[in-house]
Amino acid sequence: MSLKSFVLFSVAIATLSCGSSSTNPFVPTGGGNTGSTKMISGTLLSYGDRTPLTGVAITLGQSISTTDNQGRFSFANAPTSGGAVLTASPPGHLFRGFGVSLSQAPANLIIDAIRDAAPFSLAFYRAWARNGFESLELQATKPWTRDPSFYVQMLVDGTTTRVDPDVVEQIRQDFVKSIPDLTGGKFHLASFETGDAPRPLADGWVNLTFYTQLGGAFAQSSVGGNSGTMSIRYGMVSSQTTNPTNCSSPEVSLADHEITHTMGFWHTQNVFADSFSGTGCPGAPRPDHIRYHSTVMYSRPVGNKDPDLDPAPTTGLQAPGSETRVVVSCFGDGSRLTRR
Repeated sequence: MSLKSFVLFSVAIATLSCGSSSTNPFVPTGGGNTGSTKMISGTLLSYGDRTPLTGVAITLGQSISTTDNQGRFSFANAPTSGGAVLTASPPGHLFRGFGVSLSQAPANLIIDAIRDAAPFSLAFYRAWARNGFESLELQATKPWTRDPSFYVQMLVDGTTTRVDPDVVEQIRQDFVKSIPDLTGGKFHLASFETGDAPRPLADGWVNLTFYTQLGGAFAQSSVGGNSGTMSIRYGMVSSQTTNPTNCSSPEVSLADHEITHTMGFWHTQNVFADSFSGTGCPGAPRPDHIRYHSTVMYSRPVGNKDPDLDPAPTTGLQAPGSETRVVVSCFGDGSRLTRR
């Protein structure tokens, strides 16, 4: 089965190469600086093993603090309001930009930098978390910030055909296991409801709808965010093309793949090995490298950019929802990206 993709949209994203430096300004957001200052301190660690990173320059605006032998740093005269990004370029690690709310910064920030070595792969992470395989424009991450819920329309759209309840139950069981597996255990399935009528999109919910045709594709899903859609063709004959992992039905197999997009991930070069949970669609565990890189993405805030740059926090910042929905179409002859 072939997978072909045509990028139909672009989003301008500034990329930072590993270990490079960049303009790292103090970024005030909301409220402005009242003139008062505060102490900001923290510790710089290596992601995963939490080894202190010593002798590394941490930058906040025009100020620089160098980590000591325990990875500690401090800034004595930081502003007390707005948001900022502290930056560091530890040797052997990705350039790190850590977003912090100056008014809410704790006494001891913990900043972790990702080691640019196995088990982490920057090339794979860019494909899986940033759409680097199918697009020249790397995407900012869109992880969920809450437990997702699903609504399944039991009537195939535009028909009187009722979806087999056993198929829907198999999909539910897959999602129960897939969601924590794809988020490092951070999130779980909140609710799973069914009904005959379409339901409007709502924050925290994904609407799953079955169709007789999807313009040549087998399935479509929105990518990440705190709401979305999942569309699956219904009634296809099971074959190596429609059901490559020998699940109970093609619909379950497709849902096993689509949940990866729903949770914020993209296609990779080896899409079948990377974005299916295995023979029979157990939901979990997925391959170790998928679980590892997915956990990395879910350790970062919404809007993290390449290679590892957080946005400056803003009061009331929310995960992207329906106002910025990117839909990926999968398999068949209709694989492509569209923006809705």
